[in-house]
Amino acid sequence: ISLSPSPSSLIPIIYISPMRVKLINKSKHPAPHYATSGAAGMDIRANLSEPMILEPLGRCLIPTGLFLEIPEGYEAQIVEIGHLPLYNFDYDDPAVTDFPTPSSYTEFRETIKASAGVLFVTSENNRTVPACLKNAIDIGSKPNADVAWKKTPAGIISHSVGKMGGYSAQKNLRLALSYFDMPLTGQPEVFLGNSPTLFDDNGQLIESARGFVQGYIDQLVALIEKNPK
Repeated sequence: ISLSPSPSSLIPIIYISPMRVKLINKSKHPAPHYATSGAAGMDIRANLSEPMILEPLGRCLIPTGLFLEIPEGYEAQIVEIGHLPLYNFDYDDPAVTDFPTPSSYTEFRETIKASAGVLFVTSENNRTVPACLKNAIDIGSKPNADVAWKKTPAGIISHSVGKMGGYSAQKNLRLALSYFDMPLTGQPEVFLGNSPTLFDDNGQLIESARGFVQGYIDQLVALIEKNPK
């Protein structure tokens, strides 16, 4: 999720895809109407009435069941990373002329650089982050003279079907992000264990989990406001 204190700033939330949040220009973009006073809001739902089947190479938005509120004046967007080609340094080596930088790399990097902050929401695969997320981290880390992640405030929410809640994935991700001088949220850390049980019969995040995660979102917003890019 990306949050921003200025119209030109953005904050991505990386939900295995980063999500970007930008400041709403109220004169041009009326804030959404939500139940809670003072909140612009972000609703991400997971309500599927039947199994979803995609054709080969098909793409579809899948609701997640996450109901969170972004403070008034902010907007959240998911930044897609699944389509990014596997990172190859030759793309950024000026001495290599037959490997032009993919346009998807440029668009992704510019999105992160224009963001005021990022929220990573990740599962755990084999004691670390999913490959597509690590690939996105690597892409944003180059070229060395213009690192997209540098000084961007960030938060991390990890989850898993087991009790540890993606502990190893989150710690590995924190280690990677620390290299880019990114302000990171501290305590409480969010490890959502047994994550399938945190959703009700309608596919919505249960109230107890929602309250905890909402507090973390508020903490991330405070971090962003203290560390403007």
